[in-house]
Amino acid sequence: MSGDFTHETLGPFQRDARFADLYRGEARWCGREVKLVLSDEVGPLEDAAAHAQSLLEKAILWDAELRERIHESYYSIWNESWREDEAELGKAEWMARFSFESLDCHADGQFTAWFKDGDLFWGHQMEVMGSIDGGVERVTMMG
Repeated sequence: MSGDFTHETLGPFQRDARFADLYRGEARWCGREVKLVLSDEVGPLEDAAAHAQSLLEKAILWDAELRERIHESYYSIWNESWREDEAELGKAEWMARFSFESLDCHADGQFTAWFKDGDLFWGHQMEVMGSIDGGVERVTMMG
């Protein structure tokens, strides 16, 4: 596909200058403006947009699942190795520190959600990968 892309519900997306299969736009996730990236690498851009729309329509449920999986994967690591002099945080308080920043969606239903760490891990990001059908598959600290 050449040029930019406009979806009737999600709005305009600009083709990335460096990565020809990526289209960058914006969306609302749980009341916040976030980056939304669509990819036509593995199928039609319209399919990626449909998957993005599905995630966005159920953002509150997906957000809870994504944060829960970050907690399952990294809370004990933070508490044992990264907390240092910071007061111990309860589960809800700890998960609330993460800030949802970006959602990448692919035509095959795969997605990656990006969270800032609220300085719990000294400025790293959390990459949460999964699929519409399979849910969250992996959480990785990046940076």
